[in-house]
Amino acid sequence: MAARAVGVDRGAVLYHRTRSPKFEVEFQKALATANEVLEMHALKLATVGQDDPIFMRDKDNNPVKVFDRKRQSEKILQMLLSARMPEKYRQNITQELVGPGGIPLATPIIPTTVQIVIPSNGRNDPAHQLKDAQVEQLPEHQPDQNPS
Repeated sequence: MAARAVGVDRGAVLYHRTRSPKFEVEFQKALATANEVLEMHALKLATVGQDDPIFMRDKDNNPVKVFDRKRQSEKILQMLLSARMPEKYRQNITQELVGPGGIPLATPIIPTTVQIVIPSNGRNDPAHQLKDAQVEQLPEHQPDQNPS
C-alpha cells in the first residue's frame, strides 16, 4: 500500500531491495520508523483512548451529538504489556496428552509402505490397469471420426 501511495509499483520496490544493499538499509530504516509510529498510536489508544461520540435523538427524531466519551482499548493494552514484559503478562499454557489413569500415550506406528488398490472398472482395458505401481504416460484419446 505504501508503494502505491507514492505512485511506485510494488515490484519495483522488491526489485531494488534485492539488487541494492543501500536501498535495503534505507527500506529497513523506513520500516522501523513506521513501526514506531504504529506502536505510539497503539499506546495512545490503549492509555488515552479516542473520542467516541454519543448521540441521542431530538423531538423531531434527528440525531444530535450529546458529548464525547473517551474509549480506551483494553485489548491493545494487553498486547503491549505481553510484548514488552512477556515473563509477566504472556499467557502460559501447558498441555500434556495422557491416556487413562495418566499413562503416557503410545507412540503411533506410521506405515513405511502404502499399498493402493484400484478396483476394476469392468472394462478390462489395459490402459486403465496399474502396472507395477508405476505411472505411465497414456496415449491421448482420439474421438471416433465416424460416430455410428
